Amino acid sequence: MKRILVSLIFLLMLMVVKAQQKPQYTQYVQNMQVINPALTGLYSTVYLKSGLRKQWQGIQDAPNTGYVTLSAPVNFERYYLVTEITDFGIEDISTQTESETYFSVESHHGVGVTLINDKTGSLGKATANFTYAYHLVLNDKFNLSVGVGLGVGRLSLNAIN
Repeated sequence: MKRILVSLIFLLMLMVVKAQQKPQYTQYVQNMQVINPALTGLYSTVYLKSGLRKQWQGIQDAPNTGYVTLSAPVNFERYYLVTEITDFGIEDISTQTESETYFSVESHHGVGVTLINDKTGSLGKATANFTYAYHLVLNDKFNLSVGVGLGVGRLSLNAIN
């Protein structure tokens, strides 16, 4: 009897389901800073990227997601900050051949901002994050990147619709 009761409780626990709607990012490979702050400041110049996804065109209250990211490599030399175009940070690798000839870059910092607005039905979510990353040279082919994001978020419910 105890075995049946434990099995029944276990099955009931499996039936309790909670879900949330996460934003869908189209072409996130082109702007991975949206998902991973460790990529902040990876490239050799200031990058401003944006994206907009309108899913299920023609359906009322379909998911809409928009984002903007700004990222820059920086270096701290003596007691001041250098953000000009530098010799640290990689060029944007776009082909397999370019990735095979990649050499790691010198250690540097990266700073950035990520803004995301997502609306699905009557639920809305807006976030603003400041991101920081440190890119450490391991050898001539590999870097280790560690990043953090700190920000604020706003959840909203439009119950009138």
